[in-house]
Amino acid sequence: MRPGFTLMETLIALAITAMVAVVALEMLASMTAHARRLETAMTDATNATLQTLPMRRAIEQTLPSYADTGEFFQGEAGAATGLTSAPATGRQGRPAGYALALTMREGVAHLDYSEAGVVLFSRPLGAGERRFEFVDSRGALHEQWPPAERHPDDPDFYIAAPSLIRIVDVDDPEAVIAAYAPVNDRRPPLRARDIANAM
Repeated sequence: MRPGFTLMETLIALAITAMVAVVALEMLASMTAHARRLETAMTDATNATLQTLPMRRAIEQTLPSYADTGEFFQGEAGAATGLTSAPATGRQGRPAGYALALTMREGVAHLDYSEAGVVLFSRPLGAGERRFEFVDSRGALHEQWPPAERHPDDPDFYIAAPSLIRIVDVDDPEAVIAAYAPVNDRRPPLRARDIANAM
C-alpha cells in the first residue's frame, strides 16, 4: 500500500474547501454591500448637514429687537419670522429678515427657510404633521412668540428671541423632530429715547 490520500479522501477535502470558500465569499459580498450602504448613508447625512448649515447659523444668530419696530422674532404653530446677523445671503453682520415655514409636500413635512421671500433651504422632517414650539429663558413652552406674558426680567422696550425653537410631531408633542437654539444673551443697542423714558 502506497502512502498518500485515497481518491475519496481527496474529493471530501475538496468538497469541504469549496463549501468554506462559498460561505466566505458570500460573507465578503454581504460585508462589502453593507459598507457601501453605510458610506452612502453617511455621505447623504453629511451633505444634508452641510446644505442646511447656513440655515442653522442664521437661526442661531437671531437678533432681539425693539417692540415698536415690528422686526422682533415672531412665531406660531406653522410659521416664524425673525431678524438675523448671519443671513445665508447678503453681507454677514448686516441684519436681514428671514422666515421659517412648516409645509407638507407629498405626505412629507418640510422646514422651509427663506430670505426676501425666496426659499433657500428645505429640510425634510419625515411623514406626519409638525408644528413649532418656543421655549423661553425659564424653560416654559409657548405655542406662540412672543408669549402673551413676557419674562419679568426682560426690559419692556425690546423682545428677546426664544431660547429654543422646537419642531414637534402634532400627534406626539413629546417627539422633538428638530431644535434650534438662538444665542439668547444679546440685547439691542440702547436708544436715546429709551434711556430718556427710563429716567
